[in-house]
Amino acid sequence: GGGGGGAGKAWGHSDSQPVLRANDSATLALVHSMVTDSLGKAFGAERSHVFLATSSIARTDTGGEFHLCCLQVRHCHISQIPVRFASRSAGGGDDDNDGLYIREA
Repeated sequence: GGGGGGAGKAWGHSDSQPVLRANDSATLALVHSMVTDSLGKAFGAERSHVFLATSSIARTDTGGEFHLCCLQVRHCHISQIPVRFASRSAGGGDDDNDGLYIREA
């Protein structure tokens, strides 16, 4: 149930499913939007163009993960990215509760 909760579609650094995903030169643009209350990450993108403006991300695994992307973020708010249960029970380490995880931009 619900966007971002599909273990079979897990991807990236935090190994969770993105609610919205862009691949292979896709363009993803969200303006005046909200992504909230998801077990997965809000966004996942690879080799794509992503534009986020006047939007809010809250209570997701991570705000988003971007590999080899052109990313523009303007006037956005990212909050309440919790420490995941698996990280707490593993006794520390990187808990992957990143607002945005950008790799090879």
